[in-house]
Amino acid sequence: MKMLCLAILVLVSSVVAVLSEGCSQGTCKSDETCCATSIPGGYSCCPYENAVCCPGGARCCPQGTVCDVPSGSCRPKMQRQQSKLLNFDDLVKRQGDAVTVSSDDCKPGTCSSDETCCPTAILGDYSCCPYVNAVCCKGHAFCCPEGTECDLVEEKCIFNDEIEESEFEKRQGDLDEESTDKKQCADGSLCSSDNTCCVVAGGKYGCCPHLNGVCCPDKIHCCPQGEKCDVTSHYCVKKEMVHHSSVREQASSVYSEDSA
Repeated sequence: MKMLCLAILVLVSSVVAVLSEGCSQGTCKSDETCCATSIPGGYSCCPYENAVCCPGGARCCPQGTVCDVPSGSCRPKMQRQQSKLLNFDDLVKRQGDAVTVSSDDCKPGTCSSDETCCPTAILGDYSCCPYVNAVCCKGHAFCCPEGTECDLVEEKCIFNDEIEESEFEKRQGDLDEESTDKKQCADGSLCSSDNTCCVVAGGKYGCCPHLNGVCCPDKIHCCPQGEKCDVTSHYCVKKEMVHHSSVREQASSVYSEDSA
């Protein structure tokens, strides 16, 4: 029954992860994963590369784990739901002809790029652990995945702590993936340096596409510097134009989770 629940959880997580492909280009950075939120058409950034987007559209987990929604934690795919232990992986002895070297001390071609080179009990000899950035256990016969510790007595890999689910890093607007020139709003949201942070519905922040812009009272629109929002918040009026018949310009929409 536990395995069936885990299989269903993995399937649901995979479906949510597929939805992230609809993210607009540039919304998230290259070392993040774009995940769909609970709002149709809305997306946010998970601070892990190739991450798992959890059901509910509010959380995510690192690659190689599954979302355990009831406990609010991330669990490795290979472990049973109630277990915190992993079996050791025997080192793969490889004479190999791989091109990429995973360790400075490894002989060239010993291990492939998705493995870790670990020393054996024989001085100057190395074998390949089937994990990237793995932990080479004492005794030189076993290895464990990154983020775990070797339990030599039980011959298990023990997780240091439960991996907590990561909350999405809320990000509004189109972000230039190549640019790092960003400003941070009060709630941690990021906007381009030539934008203005504006409070949107729910007390969160969105990005107004004007430098030193004016945030309108409706928490949806904004106006350029030197202008003000009219009573509807839908138009911008030059401050010096006080007559009701003044020419008005359409106010800009603030990028928010609701309008992403």
